[in-house]
Amino acid sequence: MQSYLEERLSIADLMTGWIHRDLGEWDQLRNLFHPDATIEITWFAGKASEFVDGSMKMGASDFKTEHVVTSPVDLGEPQFDPWFEELNRRSATFFVHPTITKAGETLLNGLNASVIEFMFDTTRMITNMVATGAKKRFSQIKIISAHGGGTIPFLVNRIQTLEHTFGVGPGRLELSSEEVREGIASFYYDLTAATSEAQLGAILKLVPVSQLLMGLDNPFMPKSTFAPAIADVGRYPAFSENDLRSISYANAFRLYPELAKRTGWGTERKLSAV
Repeated sequence: MQSYLEERLSIADLMTGWIHRDLGEWDQLRNLFHPDATIEITWFAGKASEFVDGSMKMGASDFKTEHVVTSPVDLGEPQFDPWFEELNRRSATFFVHPTITKAGETLLNGLNASVIEFMFDTTRMITNMVATGAKKRFSQIKIISAHGGGTIPFLVNRIQTLEHTFGVGPGRLELSSEEVREGIASFYYDLTAATSEAQLGAILKLVPVSQLLMGLDNPFMPKSTFAPAIADVGRYPAFSENDLRSISYANAFRLYPELAKRTGWGTERKLSAV
């Protein structure tokens, strides 16, 4: 019986060991995994040791994040209002990354969630923030959407037309076509996995260059993806040298002025694969 209880406790320790990441207990987190273990979650797939290393880099940053553990609920719903009220009071910059829900897992067709479902999770977030009025009510928050807004740049005209044509459900606002577009265009857009000519062209019909930020999903995307993405942006014909500086760092420094001070980077830098 004692052996059985000890085994149960050991299993429980492993199952709850994820808390070591949130507490910054890196040695304990690393000890959860076999040296050759791999891990696959919504935003990382690879060696467990690399996952721990990446988590340590994030933990050493001055930037902090908050996890909200709840049933699948999109941002914009009223339970988030107290949180948004404080962010709005601070005029905070808020980066939103997609995730996967239990319902979404049934739609993956054998693919990792990051391949397709992340794009639609982002689309739902943006649409819900606008349709509930949360984006307008908390207008002092500068919200950055990941992955070029998912499918938003391609669907914005459809959302404008059909939201107004067919109406909305409980808790949603009756918005004009112009109000829908204005709300969607009030986001900032990170260009991770959104650097093709078609994607850039669609995004630029929605927002100006001043609302675009270079993104690479470092340290969780393989480094082999960085240079091609940077090259895509660098050769986009509509971008001037000033545009490239803005996308590379200047727009981000306006959103994070303290980071700009700490790095000491001047406006002479430009987008580079180095």
